[in-house]
Amino acid sequence: MNNRGTILVVDDTAESLRVLTGILQPEGYTVRPANSGMLALASIAAQPPDLILLDIRMPDLDGFEVCRRLKGAEATRNIPVIFQSAATDLADRLEGFRLGAVDYVTKPFQREELLARVRTHLELAFLRGNLEVVVKERTEQLESEIAERKRAEDELRAMSEELEKRVEQRTVELAARNADLEKMIKVFVGRELKMVELKERIRELEKQYLRKKTEISQA
Repeated sequence: MNNRGTILVVDDTAESLRVLTGILQPEGYTVRPANSGMLALASIAAQPPDLILLDIRMPDLDGFEVCRRLKGAEATRNIPVIFQSAATDLADRLEGFRLGAVDYVTKPFQREELLARVRTHLELAFLRGNLEVVVKERTEQLESEIAERKRAEDELRAMSEELEKRVEQRTVELAARNADLEKMIKVFVGRELKMVELKERIRELEKQYLRKKTEISQA
């Protein structure tokens, strides 16, 4: 049977460990037993399981303290914890949920109920993990797209500024050329006017010359 996940079973009672192992292993789960809170933390540090079935009443570290430490560490805070206890005290249940447990089962264990809760929380953890991966990938993709868009905007802004500089420079050049052209036109027009005056003066002299010549020939 394929491995359906690794479950750390934590209980200081050998009988409870035997019963839980007997329920879970035939369903394809890999079961790692721990008979104390300290051993559980060491096992988790060595290789985090997919889910933890955690007893509340234990002599060295109780289940609440173990859960508190797990939820306080980045590497273990997302491992689903199901508390298990013979007690049915509402305060214990509330404290377990407050510390971050996902569920609570009571002893003696009801096989189908236990399997249903384990299966449900393993599936939820799997989906949550996949969702986190998808969110991370999408976030990285969006950050990359934003960076690329910013780069394109910066390039466009730089091109626009360069174009404005060139247009301004060209405008100054054209204005200078236009001023030079206007000066040349004024000079040309002045020369043309002088040429017209000179031609008028020549025609006048020619007329005077012809009149003199006529007078002399008639005398």
